[in-house]
Amino acid sequence: LNLCDNVLGDQGMEGLSEGIQQNKAVEFLYISDNHFGQRGMNRLKKAQKINKKFSIAHYLEKTPIYGALKKWACLAEKGLVKVNLSDQKIGPKEIEFLSSLPRKGLAIESLNLSNTGINLEMLNYLKEVISFEKIKHLNVAKNQLESDCGKFLGTELLNNSYLEVLDLRENKLGLKGAKCIAQFLGDKKNFIYVDL
Repeated sequence: LNLCDNVLGDQGMEGLSEGIQQNKAVEFLYISDNHFGQRGMNRLKKAQKINKKFSIAHYLEKTPIYGALKKWACLAEKGLVKVNLSDQKIGPKEIEFLSSLPRKGLAIESLNLSNTGINLEMLNYLKEVISFEKIKHLNVAKNQLESDCGKFLGTELLNNSYLEVLDLRENKLGLKGAKCIAQFLGDKKNFIYVDL
């Protein structure tokens, strides 16, 4: 069902949500460029909980509620988001963006923080605003991360049963940091790729 660029607004999203709850045929819903806000998104998410067959399949780059999504991220299926902040300094705007995702009911599936200058202090701050437990792809390459960061990542990712890709290239984890990562990997069988 493709309803892109129809200016549905919150009221239109409410009507659409009521219809979707009853419709068992729709599997994908395309809704970019429709000018709805938090109320409309909440109704749509409620419909998705009732009718679990359909997914919000389209990136919502131009929908106002997502703000910085059009610059830094795209929406994947079922409330998961892929965030790419590579090659830029992480500052207040970026932190505010990341912290806003849970408030919008979104969880990070893929997080690219390569070449952003992050360190242990920044990682500790990030864990207060995002959850590392459901991330599938994590890229923190080219950041000069040292052994204490290896310990941090090993601890924070310990309860993550989703992680498939971990990119730690061009850091300074050293033997101690690498051991912490190795302990985390342990018997995890869902890994596709890890790069130290």
